[in-house]
Amino acid sequence: MNLEGRAKKQLRSENSNRPMEKLRAAKKEIRAVDFEKAPGSAPEKFHLLFQSSADPLFAFSETAKGNAGRIFEANRAACQKFGIDRKQFLKLTPKALQLPKEILHVKELKEKLLKKEKFFVDWTYIDKKGTRKYFELSVQVFRLGNSDKFICSARDVTRRKKNEEKLRINSSLFERVEKLAKIGSWSLDIKTNYTTGSEEFLRILEYNSKKTTPSFTLERIHPDDRELVQLYLRQALRDGSISSVEYRLIMPDGRVKFVTTSAEIIYDERRKPVQILGTIQDITDRKETELLYQESQRRFQNTLEHIQLISIILDLDGNINYCNDYLSRLSGWNREELLGNNWFDLFITDTDKMRIFFRECILRDYFPENYQNPIKTKKGEERFISWTNTMLRDADGRMIGIASIGKDISDIRITEEALKKSEENFRRITENMNDLVCQVDINGIYLYLSPSYQKVLGFTPNELIGTSIFDFIHPTEADIIRNEFKKALATNTPKLFEYQRRHKNGNYVWIEASGSGLYDDNENPIGAVINSRDITEKKKIEEELNKYQNHLEQIIEEQTKELSNYVNRLEEEIEERERIELFLIESEEKFRTLFENIQDGVTLTKNGIIVETNPYMATLLNYSGKEELIGQNLFDMMAPESKERAIKIFTVGHAKKIRLATIKEFEFICKNGVIITLEVASSSLTLKNGVYDIAIYRDTTERKKIEEQIKAALAEKEILLREIHHRVKNNLQTILYLIDMQLNGIADNATKPSFSQLQARIKTMSLVHEQLYQSNNLSKIDFSEYLRALTENIKMMFHKSVNLKLNLESEVSYLNIATVIPCGMIVNELVTNSMKYAFPENFRREEGWEPEINISFSKSNEGFTLEISDNGIGIPSDINFEEISSLGLKLINIWATYQLGGKLELNNHNGTSFKITFSKEIQKRAV
Repeated sequence: MNLEGRAKKQLRSENSNRPMEKLRAAKKEIRAVDFEKAPGSAPEKFHLLFQSSADPLFAFSETAKGNAGRIFEANRAACQKFGIDRKQFLKLTPKALQLPKEILHVKELKEKLLKKEKFFVDWTYIDKKGTRKYFELSVQVFRLGNSDKFICSARDVTRRKKNEEKLRINSSLFERVEKLAKIGSWSLDIKTNYTTGSEEFLRILEYNSKKTTPSFTLERIHPDDRELVQLYLRQALRDGSISSVEYRLIMPDGRVKFVTTSAEIIYDERRKPVQILGTIQDITDRKETELLYQESQRRFQNTLEHIQLISIILDLDGNINYCNDYLSRLSGWNREELLGNNWFDLFITDTDKMRIFFRECILRDYFPENYQNPIKTKKGEERFISWTNTMLRDADGRMIGIASIGKDISDIRITEEALKKSEENFRRITENMNDLVCQVDINGIYLYLSPSYQKVLGFTPNELIGTSIFDFIHPTEADIIRNEFKKALATNTPKLFEYQRRHKNGNYVWIEASGSGLYDDNENPIGAVINSRDITEKKKIEEELNKYQNHLEQIIEEQTKELSNYVNRLEEEIEERERIELFLIESEEKFRTLFENIQDGVTLTKNGIIVETNPYMATLLNYSGKEELIGQNLFDMMAPESKERAIKIFTVGHAKKIRLATIKEFEFICKNGVIITLEVASSSLTLKNGVYDIAIYRDTTERKKIEEQIKAALAEKEILLREIHHRVKNNLQTILYLIDMQLNGIADNATKPSFSQLQARIKTMSLVHEQLYQSNNLSKIDFSEYLRALTENIKMMFHKSVNLKLNLESEVSYLNIATVIPCGMIVNELVTNSMKYAFPENFRREEGWEPEINISFSKSNEGFTLEISDNGIGIPSDINFEEISSLGLKLINIWATYQLGGKLELNNHNGTSFKITFSKEIQKRAV
């Protein structure tokens, strides 16, 4: 029995209390079976192949409007490749998956598929991490039921795309390197004899046409070298491996170029040569430099062999790598006996001492340019030699040896005649040298110049004698060389100088000069002998080599840096991906456990459609499970008024991009029709495929009932409290009425004032309850309003004081009843006392004086200040409130210090002033 039959049989046989749920489950299984059955006659095999495919596969439907609909199937490879679990994958649309427009327009896609069996398109996908991936997407259409379905196969071509980009970059880089290195590439087709070449190849041959011609290279080869090149190619074809060959090219204008060529033979499958690939490099500059160098070396070698100076080169162990014939003649050893042997073993008497000195100089990387020491000949004779040393270094600047020119000064040390003779010999030598030799005084004035000056610089020696050497040095360097010259003479330190010197034709040439100071018997400098040579060509070569080397180093550094950065990024991405994968697995497990067990409803919606929810949400709305809620519109489950308000809130929130959580109450219609009130805390979050809303729901039905009960109880308590204040006020009024009746029956006038004071105190307390009864707030009283009412009552009690001014200044402050009563009692007592005693008859202070009482109440950050003062006769300042017999003042002290916890101050200057300060903390303690 197939899967469809099994699903229908299960539906018929199961007896469930929830038939609608089973019906939906069965329909889903039937739809899945239809998909399995659609592609062929073996659905189970097809499903196995579909899920086992290494390439990502997924299928989507067509909507009624002819657009790409929701994805209804995807294999494991697709979920893994795009990092989306299967549930989420099946909720996506092709547009959300970033598929190309060619696939989203289903109508045009079907027309293309009718013309050919498959449809291919390039697809770029950007995952959640922002990584760009490239796919080759193929699409097929098949009929399922009454509608067309589309299945897509995605082949990952990310590596190929990146390699193509690298190839493009490398090709461009190769062309740049060719141009910089002056190396061109070429290809010779053996069958057609056609030659093609790169742009640098054409530039070297100075061939303007881009079309290839048969062996057009031969047209440029020097006639004397053509046979050599042809022999070279025949040998290459015969042996299959060739080295390089150097030859000359004749340019159209007659110029000669030196080039070097290397080649490789390409064979077909039958080992028959079909093509020659090669490179060509312009080495004209190098060859010309080599020729100049060889000529210079020849002249230099010839000079060294004939001058009466020892010329030697030692390696770092002191072995002789080179020596001239003069050393052989002087020492008695022939050149074969000298080369390869150790200098110290052959020539030095104190071998150990000189070896130590030699090794220390190597370690310090410094050799004195000039020093003198004796050497022994083969016969044991001792000769005294003056040396001029030069350190030899490799391309990296490391010392590899010592080159020394030695002058035998033995005869100079013996006799003056020998000195003169040696100087004459030296003069003859210099006259035959190409180097420039001169003698100057301590100011740089020429005293002697070798004839080579005319050949190198254009000046005859006679033209320069008497002039200064510094007059011909480039202006930017003259002062520097002059200072260095003086410093070298003063310290007897030989030094090598490089500077630009003016030629007779006005141009400047580069000169390398080294000199030795001349000193009198008292070691005072008297001049110098300077040996110079023209190094202009050397400077040009060095400059070009430095530019070329720097550029190559820059290219290598950039490539190395780029490769290193790429490797580092790749390692970081792999490490970050592993960390994130582990974190996501742990986070998903924790989130799923929390999400499924939280005792509040939770939904994740997009455009109002429930994408995910938890079981408790289904319980709240009386559904059998969360599966019934997924896919439904959340707003359709609300009561009409709540639905309209919710849509408006979410629309405004999305438009203003509000992402913070908002808490509102909405009415929801349960599955059984019951309307419940839920408190909803919602917020928005932005994911790769759009904006989602996540909300938490809490049933507030019971809480609402409790709140209503609390409100009713509070209303009852407020009514009761108002009634209590009203009854207290009435009871106090009754007491006042009784006291008033008692006063009418008292004949003793001395007793009546005590009852009147008692009445005033009771009225002060009664006024508090009256204001609380009339106030909207039963816990606090407007104290400024209370003071106005209190002072009006006091003024009514003293008709004789109608001319007295009563000034009141009070900030609006709300105080509780426990603070108002002692403050009111203090005001009542002090104002009453002032009216009764502060202003006796016939009392006046000065002309224009008027009696007045001032009451002020203010507040600050520290607390409150209550001050009552008058400008009457005043009271004694030495009153002790603890021992005073007056009941009123005792009560004031009790109310101020004990009940208010404040400080009482008395000032009797120009009247009487009582100042009470107390903290705001009394308000909290009173409560």
